[in-house]
Amino acid sequence: MESRDSAAQKQIINNNFFFFFFFFFTMAPFL
Repeated sequence: MESRDSAAQKQIINNNFFFFFFFFFTMAPFL
């Protein structure tokens, strides 16, 4: 149970990092 919760939290962190990466490269030409 605890390991599954930590895995879900790590997946959320990976999704947020990917979104930030995509947003940065999308907005980079305008900055």
